[in-house]
Amino acid sequence: MKLKRRQLLDMGAVLMSAEQIFKAPIKGKFYYACMKNRAVAQEEYKLSTEANPYPEQYSEYDNKRVAIINEVGETVREGFGGLSVEERDSIINSRDPKVMPADKHDLLISRLNDLNKEYKDLLDEVAQIDQKRNEFLDEEDEYVIKTVKPDEIPEIVGGNGWLVYAALEPMISEG
Repeated sequence: MKLKRRQLLDMGAVLMSAEQIFKAPIKGKFYYACMKNRAVAQEEYKLSTEANPYPEQYSEYDNKRVAIINEVGETVREGFGGLSVEERDSIINSRDPKVMPADKHDLLISRLNDLNKEYKDLLDEVAQIDQKRNEFLDEEDEYVIKTVKPDEIPEIVGGNGWLVYAALEPMISEG
């Protein structure tokens, strides 16, 4: 089946989180298709990151960025560093002063901007790599995808059902 690499990776992301997205137990033909398609997606993800790797210095930048976020976040909510990425992002991105006071938000943005200035050349290089990655992900390739019928997909109990079905679309067959 011809797919854009991005479609395969989106499908793989859903399948990697199948235990949280679908009602348990996941079994039968869907389980088999899930495991096989997950492996194909993981291999493609590996290829896409190897084709356009980030410089080694990027992990240093990212560790400093996360440390700043966690440090400021701990002053907003105890246990901030232990929250899921989604929960931390919702606090950081909130404009509600009850969630994150304006002075803390301003401090966070200021410190992140200072870090970004310090690593400007690196971030410019990463932006170029991201552009190459996006071009790579928009290319089509031929993949062997295991398919299931719509009625073989377990009930979606986590995540946005529309987005989940859109991501799974390549592995859904009508016949």
